[in-house]
Amino acid sequence: MNKKIGILTFIWSVNYGAKLQALALQSVVSSLGFECETISYKREEDCRIREIVRHMQSGQIKRFARELLLEVFNWQRTRRFRNFTAQNIKLSYETCYALNELAALSENYDAIICGSDQVWNPDLTGESQLSYLLDFPNKSALRRIAYAPSLGNDTLDEKWHDTFKRCLSKFDTISVREKSAGALISSLVGREIPSVLDPTLLLSREQWSKYTSNVEISEPYLLVYSFGFPAGLKKLVERIANNKGLKIVTFHKQRHYTNEFNRYPNAGPREFLGLFSKADFVITNSFHGTAFSLIFKKPFFSVTNKRGIRLKDLLTDLGIENRIVLREGIKDALFDDTEINYAEVDKRLLMLREHSMNFLKNSLDKNDACLPAK
Repeated sequence: MNKKIGILTFIWSVNYGAKLQALALQSVVSSLGFECETISYKREEDCRIREIVRHMQSGQIKRFARELLLEVFNWQRTRRFRNFTAQNIKLSYETCYALNELAALSENYDAIICGSDQVWNPDLTGESQLSYLLDFPNKSALRRIAYAPSLGNDTLDEKWHDTFKRCLSKFDTISVREKSAGALISSLVGREIPSVLDPTLLLSREQWSKYTSNVEISEPYLLVYSFGFPAGLKKLVERIANNKGLKIVTFHKQRHYTNEFNRYPNAGPREFLGLFSKADFVITNSFHGTAFSLIFKKPFFSVTNKRGIRLKDLLTDLGIENRIVLREGIKDALFDDTEINYAEVDKRLLMLREHSMNFLKNSLDKNDACLPAK
């Protein structure tokens, strides 16, 4: 009888990276021969309509109107995300909203994998952080596995140290996405913590192609995928686009660039992949924007700040840290736009992929060899 594995991650987030890493991890675990499903766990912020109604009930009429208009504006994007989930990700039959419900559902599994994405970033998870640490009484047969969770930063507020130490002592195996997080978690739990690849990087370009929707764009283009509009980004984007004779395509709702050709604020995950697959150049400040630039072998720059450890670790491991542009000096920086040697990048990526897959296989297969350190 196959082991049944549950994955706990940001499955209901309307975010491209969150959705696609969830799909990738489930795909990989299933390919190893396990029965696998993603736990339908909803944080408070995932229940948008409930939250909007609560604003009205509490008399916050302006906030209610603003949030409702935003939800109406985003309905097409939200629908595409939900359709993508229904078509490609196997979910648990029951949806959990609280830790006690998650604890009850855990009885259905032989193992639960926490990760990937920033499920260990309390600034994002808030009151749900204990759920992503599986803070409920231990079922003796349940294996607890952390695969590539991210803290989102290179530090963790000290007020969380004792909680993380207590909860992680119950985990059978732990890995993290960033090396800096590995050192921090290691200091809390007293054992070596390896860093592994984000799940999106465990699948090849060919594997991702079956989830891709073709987006018809008649001109060669530079794709911009950014959170916010950091200072200097406009100058960098327009400079690269002009130098290379490219139109500019973005996911923004509003027009930001002089040579802007088109915007796709309502793109779903399939359209997101399609836009990356056909881009001639990418500029991003997103971890997953960087990951899909690598997957589709695109020339790119990743914009980050001096503490942007999430991007630095990955690109340094792949020998292309020159693709990092520091936000603090973006206005005056000289950019190393030499061609990326993807043959060499792929060699390094293959080794990291093998290491990550071995961690996952060993975590799911072993019974006694990976018990937590006492």
